[in-house]
Amino acid sequence: MINQIFWSIQLILYFFTPNASQLKIKNPKMTAFMKLRLSQYPNLNFRKNFIYLKNIDKKLIHAVIIREDFNFWNHKGFDLEQIKNAFIKNIISGRWKNGASTLTQQLSKNLYLSPKKSLFRKNIEFLIALKLEKYLTKERILELYLNLIELGNGIFGVESASQVFFGHSCEILSVLEVAQITSII
Repeated sequence: MINQIFWSIQLILYFFTPNASQLKIKNPKMTAFMKLRLSQYPNLNFRKNFIYLKNIDKKLIHAVIIREDFNFWNHKGFDLEQIKNAFIKNIISGRWKNGASTLTQQLSKNLYLSPKKSLFRKNIEFLIALKLEKYLTKERILELYLNLIELGNGIFGVESASQVFFGHSCEILSVLEVAQITSII
């Protein structure tokens, strides 16, 4: 009975999560994180320059995947092995400090949710991630993630970060510059 109620709630929540299909071809103008930053800092000067995935330095792409979501190309929006490992670490430490969010889950949080930590928010993040994986290619998910990730005060996306920190595009980065951008994430 409880199992049926749980899955019924999941199904209802799934239908009330945002429709991700428009993201196939449309780049979002604002994300939930951007709106949050504007509410916190009304005079914040946003830096946001979209760049296509094919133009981002391959070293940066590989470094981000290795650091944030090693199994990105192989999962469907969530990584059960990472979730299990994080859960065990959290139980052992007695605190909920280890996460297991995939790039897809991080994108769903940045696009539609808040950084607030709760099981309900994590559940919604999971459901949105399923929709992102359903409607978008892995390349598009990665492209959106790299363009919308917050990398400093009002700096969104790897192109903006590269311009601000290094004075040039992220099309060609040194290994040190890749390490610096990746470490900010």
